[in-house]
Amino acid sequence: MSPHHLLILLLLIFLLVGIQIQHTNQQEIKFIRKSSLIHQEISSDQWKQSSIDDDQAYLMEEIDWTLSDHYFTHCWNTTRLMRDDLYYDRMFTMGEEIPSSFGCTSIRLPTVYEYYPYNRKSIYNSELRNIGLEDEALCSRVADWERNLNVSCQTLLCEMDGKSEGYSDLNAMIRQRTDSKTRIEDWVNYCQYCKVDNLRKYREEKKCNPKDETANFLIRKFPNSAFFCGFHQFGIPFIINTSRIVDLSVPLEHTDFSFICYCRESQAFHFKCPDVTTEFELKTEYFAFLLTIFNSVSIISTLVLPKGFSMIKDRKIN
Repeated sequence: MSPHHLLILLLLIFLLVGIQIQHTNQQEIKFIRKSSLIHQEISSDQWKQSSIDDDQAYLMEEIDWTLSDHYFTHCWNTTRLMRDDLYYDRMFTMGEEIPSSFGCTSIRLPTVYEYYPYNRKSIYNSELRNIGLEDEALCSRVADWERNLNVSCQTLLCEMDGKSEGYSDLNAMIRQRTDSKTRIEDWVNYCQYCKVDNLRKYREEKKCNPKDETANFLIRKFPNSAFFCGFHQFGIPFIINTSRIVDLSVPLEHTDFSFICYCRESQAFHFKCPDVTTEFELKTEYFAFLLTIFNSVSIISTLVLPKGFSMIKDRKIN
């Protein structure tokens, strides 16, 4: 084999390697990244043998779990699926629900959200960020009003013993009685995540008959599925008033309220949690892309162009 043919063969091999790296990167590199989150290698057979009883042990254990250093801290009754990234990736077909008893001692939420400019065309993949105002401490703020008004989640949002208090607009009543410091969505989020005896439990036991249509929508539609926020990473869904979203150019399913998610791995707010690409993945993809371009240019410059010039030269001679 001549040196020229050997060079061409090597270039073709490099090109194929570059293409293969690009093709397998998303699958293999992502799995390696997620596998590094645990201290020992767990085979697929071991995962399949993880029983429901084993996962229930996680539910019953009081764990001081922090979803983020700022927004959701000191949470209890979390499942293995909610805490373990690799376990979440393997169990997405199980249809697991967020435990009724799940909650957090401290929850802080932005007061106003806006889209990152480059994501405005894709609403459900858009990242929402705080525009600089101070975050609100949900649990402590609503708890203060709960004590001041001498009410509970059940007495405020639900009709007791079939008795109707005749509220035509519960949200307006709440804003009036709390000097516009809280809204109905604040109470629903508070009663879902800041209380041990929460709305999920009332709803499952059919002990809550919401007082008006807005309360009915927020309570009945509040997500239970652990995969409501997507299949790429775990997210905690909660309700916000759409008036808190700046530049809402795309209509949502409900004009006044929307469910958004705080995503565990990306540590950001989204309508749906996206697939997170790490810096390692980006560098690998970038290297594979550059390698493919280099190989393509090399083949063109060493094989295609010389033959093209040779053909042009032969035509001129003839």
